[in-house]
Amino acid sequence: MSTPVDIKALFTREIPQVNLYRVKFEIIDTVNIDFSVFMFDTETGRFSHVAMVYDLEMFPVGRELAAYNNIPYFRWHSGYVEYNELSQAVYFEALTKTRLKTLSNLWSRVTDVFTGSTVYDAASSTRG
Repeated sequence: MSTPVDIKALFTREIPQVNLYRVKFEIIDTVNIDFSVFMFDTETGRFSHVAMVYDLEMFPVGRELAAYNNIPYFRWHSGYVEYNELSQAVYFEALTKTRLKTLSNLWSRVTDVFTGSTVYDAASSTRG
């Protein structure tokens, strides 16, 4: 049986000034996955990419912890990007949604393989 994994994100599009297109993104709900699925550069604080399975396992949540431990990236649940071209902002949003879906699918595979409970009886086991 497949473990359900779901990520719900809110995307807000703004035009704060002429030729500046801002896309805000925020995880508003998840099922069987951490909220912090967006990767940011620790030094600049800028958005880098949507996390993949490796990122969820390797990088901390929060910039302060990453900076303290000299880790180049950190995970967070929200952020924004700005573009000078409308087409770039539209492409960013579409690509980010696709990557969130990919992460959801991949994380579901991880949870299918790993999660659950087993009872181990050392006395009756034939393996060492």
